[in-house]
Amino acid sequence: MEVTIVQNMPIPKATNGRPVSGSKYNAILDQMSVGDCVQFKRKGQQSYFRGILRRRGIPATTRKHEGMYCVWIIA
Repeated sequence: MEVTIVQNMPIPKATNGRPVSGSKYNAILDQMSVGDCVQFKRKGQQSYFRGILRRRGIPATTRKHEGMYCVWIIA
């Protein structure tokens, strides 16, 4: 059996399975700071975004305000 050992080779991104968590919201997260609010039309979007923040360890709170579902970064 013939094998090759390659040292210090970077690991490529996986091409199967789930995409990187929150990829569609990365641009929003890069622009946000403490005290900023993001508004969503649907509760599912709010829950999804809140989950991304939770997994990244970013403290946030959610409220319904004037018919919109909002997420505030609190620290």
